[in-house]
Amino acid sequence: MFLLALDTSTPVISVALVRNGLVVREASYGEPGGAQMHGEMLAPLIRDVMEGTSYLELDGIAVGTGPGPYTGLRVGLVTAETIAHAADLPVFGVNSLDAIAHGERRHGAEGLISVGIDVKRKEYAVSMYDEHDRAVSGPELVPADVARATIARDTTPHAADVALVAIVRALRGEDQPVAPLYLRHPDATVAKSRKSTVQR
Repeated sequence: MFLLALDTSTPVISVALVRNGLVVREASYGEPGGAQMHGEMLAPLIRDVMEGTSYLELDGIAVGTGPGPYTGLRVGLVTAETIAHAADLPVFGVNSLDAIAHGERRHGAEGLISVGIDVKRKEYAVSMYDEHDRAVSGPELVPADVARATIARDTTPHAADVALVAIVRALRGEDQPVAPLYLRHPDATVAKSRKSTVQR
């Protein structure tokens, strides 16, 4: 399979092109804890990664579904679905924590591992995985100081790992819905009623 993959669940925007399990090209922008630049930087990164490649060559788009802050996550999901619609391609949604766990395995992590994403407000979204990369707990919100003491080193999902997880699951015939994973209720809410200021 030949996939374009993106992840915008953290301040690090990650884009990759992966063919048959091999990373053809990848690019990223930002740093953990940095400013959110998803709206400005995602399209240029995709353009750079796709240089010389037609969307008609792709078998699909893979996208990290979070957990993560609302705005950045939505930018990636909407972009993936827009490209897929325009190019008539399927979209594969991958839990961004699953992608981090896969990346840790690629870099030699063994046994039970805990991975997390900084979701602001001094909290991390954390999941624990067994030696077969199956989630055995989470995702759940954990205080940042507790999470930093227990999670694996890398808290940034890489688009290459999003693609690699998506390919394995697609070959197994697994469903990969593109639905954002939020662990909190939104800050903004619609008022239930408005008081009238008109005097009768």
